[in-house]
This record gives sequence, structure tokens and C-alpha cells, in this order.
Amino acid sequence: DNMSGILTIDREKLVKQANQIQRGTPTIAVVKNNAYNFGLELAVRAFLEAGITAFATTSLKEAEAIRKITEDSMVFLLNPTYEFDFVKSLNLSLTLPSLEYYQKYYENLNGINVHIEYAGLFNRSGFESFSEVQEVLDHQLTLDEHERFIIQGAWCHFGYADEFDGTYETERKHWLKFIGHFKELYIDLEYIHSQNTASFSRDGLLEDHTHTRLGIG
Repeated sequence: DNMSGILTIDREKLVKQANQIQRGTPTIAVVKNNAYNFGLELAVRAFLEAGITAFATTSLKEAEAIRKITEDSMVFLLNPTYEFDFVKSLNLSLTLPSLEYYQKYYENLNGINVHIEYAGLFNRSGFESFSEVQEVLDHQLTLDEHERFIIQGAWCHFGYADEFDGTYETERKHWLKFIGHFKELYIDLEYIHSQNTASFSRDGLLEDHTHTRLGIG
């Protein structure tokens, strides 16, 4: 039996929903996997219309497609990349996933906007502790200004925001302590984002955060 269905997307509702969120809270729209198969271009254009000016994806190809649609938006790569010239040519923002990555590639990062990733409990990638970040910051100061990256943000992934066993509360506490160190050092970050749809639904925008990072929501 060859069953097929038709998915109809109400573009107007997409704009309206994005607008409702964005009006209350600045949002980084996650549009990975062809905007969760809604269609990358459809979603990006709808979200731009709703006032969203920051996007995130996992692939360079999608980042390039977003950049073709919008020259002015912040386009963030959630996954580490090694295509540094390509990143510079498109003015993308990169995740900084670990101390090892930094030590290996710091010479390539000059002039690139980076968001420092915290590992948290989910631990896919990211810095384990702020002392590792401190090593990076100290090393940056030994470089000439034109050799440094631009520290644009910090982020993490709440892997347990769907759980109600207390794990989410623990990871949230660790993360808030982690970003507190930037404040102590008077490092003013343009983007502090950790909240997926589940976390944002539970808590609203967390303190000291600049943006939510919503995908499926």
C-alpha cells in the first residue's frame, strides 16, 4: 500500500507565532535540517518578517543558504567547523567547542565571531569548566589585536529540559554559574543563549540571557 500525504504549512501562522515569541524575547531561530523539514527558505523569510535577526544551523551549506537570504542577520554554526576561510567570507559566527580545538586552530580564528560552548551534563562537546575558558582568554591577550577572535557569545545545550527528575535544574544551575564568570570579568556578550523550546516553555527567558534558541517550537 503506497500511502502518501500532503503537508500544508500556513505561512501566516508561522509568521504570527514567531512574532509573538520575538516580541517578548529576542530569539535565535534554529533552522537546521531544512528548518525541521518546513523548508529552509520559507522559514527564514517568515522569521525575518517576524523580526528575528539571528539564525542557527548545523551545516555550512545551510548557513550559506541563510546568508544568501539575509546579509545582516547573525548566522551561527552549532557544530564545529574547519572551513575558516569560508566562514570569514560569509561572516558566520562559530561555536568554540573545546580547549583542544582552540589550541589547534587559534591562528585560524582571527577576526571570527565565536560563541564559547559549555559542556554541561549532556556533554556532547563544550568546555568542561571556566578555568579552561580562562586559559583561552589569557592566551588571546598574548596575541596582537588583529590575531584575536571576537568573543560574541556563550551557549550550551540543555539535554534534560524535557525531564522532571531534577537533572535539568542541576544543569541549569551549573550553566548560570558558568556564565556568571563572564560578568565578573566584565566581558559583555552580545549573545548568551541556552534555552531550547522545552527550557523556554518551563522558565521563560533565564536571567543574564540575551536570547532564546528555539527550533521546533
